Amino acid sequence: MDLEAIKSNYAQMDNYELIKLVDEIEKLREEIIPVLKTELTKRNEALAVEKIDTFLNRDKNKKEVDLEELVDIDEYVSQRLASGELMENIVDDLKSRGVDLVSRTLERSLEQESYIDSLLENSSNTFTKEHLKRKYAMNDDEIKSSSKK
Repeated sequence: MDLEAIKSNYAQMDNYELIKLVDEIEKLREEIIPVLKTELTKRNEALAVEKIDTFLNRDKNKKEVDLEELVDIDEYVSQRLASGELMENIVDDLKSRGVDLVSRTLERSLEQESYIDSLLENSSNTFTKEHLKRKYAMNDDEIKSSSKK
C-alpha cells in the first residue's frame, strides 16, 4: 500500500482506531508513522501525538551508536561550548545518550594521576620530569607534589 492510500485510509478511520494504532506503533513501518502523526495532529489528539513523539525519540536514541565511539568527546564538548551552549545542557544531553561526562572526567583524571605516579616511582626513567612538563603542562612544584602522594 502506498503512502497516499494509507493517508486516505487514515482520514476515513475514527479517532479510536487511530489511537489503537498508536498503542501498537512498534508494529508499523517506519515511513507510516509520520502519516499517522499528521492525521492525529489534524484531529487535535495531543496525547496520541505525544506518544508517537516519545516512541520516535526513544527509537532514535536506540539507533544511535555509542557516542564515545563516534566522536572525540572532548572535541564535541568544546564545539558545543564554542557555539554558546551551557555546560549543564551538554552534560544532560550526553547523559541521556549514555555518556556520563562527570564520571568519565574523574576516571581520566585518576588514570592520569596513576600514570604520573608510576613514572615518578621508576627512578631509572631519566626523561620523567621533562615528559610530565611537556605532556601534562606541569611545572616543577606540581611534579614534586605529585611525587609526594
